[in-house]
Amino acid sequence: MGMSNVRGWKRGFRETIGLARVSPYLFLSISTIDQITDFMFSLFCVIVSA
Repeated sequence: MGMSNVRGWKRGFRETIGLARVSPYLFLSISTIDQITDFMFSLFCVIVSA
């Protein structure tokens, strides 16, 4: 019982580390998409007003 508990904790710990390793890239890509949509919107406004 104690052994499987440790194994489950280790797996959860490894998954948490994996998530922590991936999240900066995820955050970066989300902010990049946000910047791109912002740029497209301002471009659209310029085209419409012109």
